Amino acid sequence: MKKTLALLLLASTPATAQTGGPVEPFGLRQGLPISELLKMGAKPLETPGYYRLDRVPNPNSNFEFYTVKASPEQGLCRVRGVGVIIRNDKSGYRTRQVFNDLETSLNNKYGKGLRFDFLKSSSIWDETNDWMMAIRTEDRYLTTFWSVSEGLKLPRGLDNIMLNVNALNSSDGYVDVSYEFSNMKACTDELKGDVGKGL
Repeated sequence: MKKTLALLLLASTPATAQTGGPVEPFGLRQGLPISELLKMGAKPLETPGYYRLDRVPNPNSNFEFYTVKASPEQGLCRVRGVGVIIRNDKSGYRTRQVFNDLETSLNNKYGKGLRFDFLKSSSIWDETNDWMMAIRTEDRYLTTFWSVSEGLKLPRGLDNIMLNVNALNSSDGYVDVSYEFSNMKACTDELKGDVGKGL
């Protein structure tokens, strides 16, 4: 379901929906070469094209580490901040507070996003202290999108932003935010092409 929501909103949109100068989430710019990311301490992850950064030029204290997606030709095409784990929060109160604060900041900067906040009618996890468990089982969703496909005039080069709540178990969760640049499709296509290279 979460992937379905993302796919519905992350569709291509004409460049006229963008405005202003380029944006640099956490101080990372679109197209940043892999060589520069490695100089920052980026470590390759198991999935080709993905790297982990423990330090970024412009960090945010709500996030514990960062992951990026980059290809040799396109450079950086996606940035994700992975939130600090919020423990012993079965009701989700503190996790939602962090989410709401970040959502407000993003709304103020990029315009009002499209928020999905609901619990499936068939869920058994409908008590107050079931909130985090419902997130874990994907019976509950708390996600906000900012997308040029929804008519938002995001800064030039930025196509999509997604703020999302995740659960590790019935009591611990975190918030993450991801930014996708306009070279995301070309980056993904390049990485897919490299999978079979030389076979």
